[in-house]
Amino acid sequence: MYIFEMNDTLTICKPRLGTTIDGFQMQFKFIKNSVSKIDMSEFENSDIKVLSLFSGCGGLDLGILGDFEFRGKKYTKNRFKIVFSNDFDSAATKVYNENFKYFKHKISEKDIALISHREIP
Repeated sequence: MYIFEMNDTLTICKPRLGTTIDGFQMQFKFIKNSVSKIDMSEFENSDIKVLSLFSGCGGLDLGILGDFEFRGKKYTKNRFKIVFSNDFDSAATKVYNENFKYFKHKISEKDIALISHREIP
């Protein structure tokens, strides 16, 4: 699940099984184009903050960030910045944290019910 912050408005996006990176980008463009009251020019050159919950080992997080190569195809960097990620599975969070090449932050390893809103940037 991803939460986007745009002009003090939160948009929740839950990827579906089988959703490709290209499909996710199209889904975001639909969300972006459907918000007509916001002047989007202020977002053209800035990163969009993302909150990643139930992150696992980070496969979907990597897809949303872009800037990686998989099976010979290069994926460009997207304008998203993950500001917080969480999962309670210690094996998954260990893999997430070992991928510091892709993720510039440490994942929180807690039960989501125990996370205070103060912990989230």
